[in-house]
Amino acid sequence: MKRKSSPPGIADLKRVITRLRKQGVVKDYALAGALAMAAWGYVRATTDFDVLVLADIADIPALEKRLFGKAFLIEDIDAIGLRFFHRRFPVDLMFARTKDELAALKNAPYRSVAGTRIKVVPLDYLISTKSRSKRGKDRIDRVELLKIQRILKKKKGL
Repeated sequence: MKRKSSPPGIADLKRVITRLRKQGVVKDYALAGALAMAAWGYVRATTDFDVLVLADIADIPALEKRLFGKAFLIEDIDAIGLRFFHRRFPVDLMFARTKDELAALKNAPYRSVAGTRIKVVPLDYLISTKSRSKRGKDRIDRVELLKIQRILKKKKGL
């Protein structure tokens, strides 16, 4: 009987990031997007993994060459980021370039997501990115994240 393969989980993503770090493709990372929101307490459906990364993108063709043949199917790559597939599941690596993005990586705490400890972008950074977006789902995300931020501040007595 053939076993059905399950979609990749956070532990799979962490292994992919570890592999990319060993290859020298990624220097630092933090989970972003919907899975980062889940780590902070707001869960909503998603169809991909979003990861903020510190990577040397000076030579994008060389970066792409290092990734090909490494069990990754690259769909798109540019100066902003790249999308590849791991076990048919999309992974978006967003290259940290701005002061805010670099600070988010530096200050990313480890949090538990689906039973795996992984670096996650700070809550303030998530709220900031959602505030700049015009998409309806991002406005909803922002409202929910602000509620969580208020609860966390109340718990800390701030």
